[in-house]
Parts: sequence; structure tokens; C-alpha cells
Amino acid sequence: MIQTICPYCRNSLASVEVTKEHIVPSALGGSETIPACRKCNSTFGETLEGRLLGPMSWVTLIAQAAGYTPGWVNVTYETGQRAIEHFGSRQGRVLDPQVEVIEDSAERIRLGLILPPHVGDGFVDHVIRQQRGTVESIERGPAPQQLATANLSTDVDDLASLTAKVALCSGAQRWGDDFLVSDLGEWLRAGVSDAQVLGAVGPPAGPSPDSLKSFLASILDHFTTSGGAQPWRSAIPSMTILTPIDHGAATVIAFVLLGLPLCTIGNNLSFPGPPRTIVIFHPNRDPETFTD
Repeated sequence: MIQTICPYCRNSLASVEVTKEHIVPSALGGSETIPACRKCNSTFGETLEGRLLGPMSWVTLIAQAAGYTPGWVNVTYETGQRAIEHFGSRQGRVLDPQVEVIEDSAERIRLGLILPPHVGDGFVDHVIRQQRGTVESIERGPAPQQLATANLSTDVDDLASLTAKVALCSGAQRWGDDFLVSDLGEWLRAGVSDAQVLGAVGPPAGPSPDSLKSFLASILDHFTTSGGAQPWRSAIPSMTILTPIDHGAATVIAFVLLGLPLCTIGNNLSFPGPPRTIVIFHPNRDPETFTD
């Protein structure tokens, strides 16, 4: 099937500046794309994806842990210290200088300083100038290892909208304009902008904080065992599932990221023709379709 319109605004792609829209956000390792107008692509990138896929988000954390996205992830240590940590190296990079009083006696004051690379020795001189007396010695060593934590807050509305976005783009890739102008396509398009549209049929189901904690704990256990040498892998692949039931009278949509169901949505709308069930694996895998 051919796609000639933007999946979000339905304007003709022939009359707008066209960009590549990732079906699964690139921050989650998505590589497959469909065409979309630049305005819509930028809007959703700055709003929905900007809120949900921030550097401290547990969603981003999981994707990077699995090796789907390279680079650093911002984390906050349990002590409140901000840092950047890469899963291939358990040693974090400190962003803010930290000063700790190790000894404060009549004989001496001993301070412990943890410095980020960009601060340099100028900060050490600054701290010394704030103290009385003369410098007895300066000892240097590696920064101590600390346990990193992530933001475990969940916004079910954002997860539902992300699910609708992935499903909408998946349908556009498979069926083109026929899907985008269908009732299901219209429902998903509205749900990307307003998750309440999706919840009108039934509350979307997202992960609970308790399930996230155990999920992230399994990832950290993996890195403790492997020393960070191997990326974490889930036994369940990432996928988008569009399952029409009752001969197309009802549709269930699920988006599974690395074994964790982000959202399941039910809707009483018709599905645009066969195949009746489609499962699309993500990221970095070709789509696979299963019919009942």
C-alpha cells in the first residue's frame, strides 16, 4: 500500500516538507521510518516524546541498558549527586563538584573532593582558599562507585499516547493511506494528541511502580554479574500488536518494550481488512505478520 499523506495531519506529502518519522522513537532504538511532514514530526518530538523519553526516564534507561541506543544516560545518585553513567562502565562521571568533611579536629581538617573533568584543579584551589592554615598534603584517587537510580514515575496518559503513535505509524507502514483514513486510524491519531480519547473505551493499562522496580533491579543484577560487559536482553522481544477480535468489531492494541507491556488499549472500531492480526517486532527487525 502507498502512503501519500502525513499520518498526523493528513495533509498531502506532495505539498509539505517531508521528513522521516520513526515508527518506534529513535530514543528507544527504533530504526524503521515512514514519511511525515516536518511540522508534525517536530511537534510530537518536542511534546510527547520530549516528556516521556527524557534522559532520566526509566524508559530510556531500559533501552540503553539493552544496547539499543548508544551514549550516556543522566542519572541521580542516592546521595542526590547528579552524574552521567554509561552501562558499559559502572563508574559514573560527576557533573557537580562534591565536598565532604572527612576529619575536623584540633590538628587538621581533611576534606574529600569529587570533581568532574571539566572543573579542573581550579576548584581545588578555591576550596583551599576557603580554609585556614597551610596545606599539609593533597592525595588523588578515583571517584568512589555509587548506586545509580532512575525516575520511576509513570504517566499512563503519555504511555497510552506513545502506544497509539507506534500503532498508527505501524499501520501506515503496512497499509498506507487506507489505514490512515480508516476509523481505527482516526481514533489512533486523536489518541496521540489526547490520551483521554483512548481511555474513553477503558482505562489503558500501564506498568506499576512496583513492577518497574523489580524490572530495573533485574537489569542492575545483570550488570553486577557481568561487570557491565554485556548488554541486557529480555526474553520477550519488543513489539506492536494490533489484534482485531469479533471479526473486526473490537480492537486491542499493545506496545511491548523489551518485555515490558507499556500499554494495552481496547476499542470498538472496525479494522481495515485482512490480515486480522498483526505483530510487528521492534526495534531493528523486519515486520512480521501473523493471521489467525
